Amino acid sequence: MRRTIWQRIKWGNVSLLLATGAVAVAGAWGIYHHKPVFDYNHVVTYSYRIQEGDTLWSVASSMALPQDDLQRLIFRIMEDNRIKNPGAIQPGTVIQINVERKV
Repeated sequence: MRRTIWQRIKWGNVSLLLATGAVAVAGAWGIYHHKPVFDYNHVVTYSYRIQEGDTLWSVASSMALPQDDLQRLIFRIMEDNRIKNPGAIQPGTVIQINVERKV
């Protein structure tokens, strides 16, 4: 009696081949779309006493890292310290500067 093609296929080998292919595709996908495992943002708070001649721009640029958006940092300083007119900050005023850092 002759067996059909479906009876002659070794299904264990086929499933092993498909599983190996799936693992290879998933691995390649993970390599090209890599994201760090630990990607936590941490807020660091600095206190700064305004000196004569300081502007929010100069204070923010001294606290910012190269990848930080300076305009966003200035707006955040203004919000956190309830500063309505950044040109009217007085020397001696202590402000809080909150910056996000990756841990």
